[in-house]
Amino acid sequence: MAVHPDYQRKGAGTLLLNWGTKIADQLDLPLYLEATMLGKQLYKRSGFEQVDSVIHKAEIIREAEDLEIPIMVKMPQSSKEAFREWQAGE
Repeated sequence: MAVHPDYQRKGAGTLLLNWGTKIADQLDLPLYLEATMLGKQLYKRSGFEQVDSVIHKAEIIREAEDLEIPIMVKMPQSSKEAFREWQAGE
């Protein structure tokens, strides 16, 4: 999912995210995404948790600096306790 820059910070991303999370909740499915640093807060407000990150090396992506990509998940209500145990290594 992505929002055109002309429509960012105007609620379009929230509407799309709410639509997708509602369907996943109805189907009792987990959600996984790779966030941008800007989008990370939107996902956190929607119940996603960061579980890891991936580093894209600057020389590979042809940028001045490495780029950190947060890995985030939102578990269905029925799986949250099992997910917490998995995170804790139990």
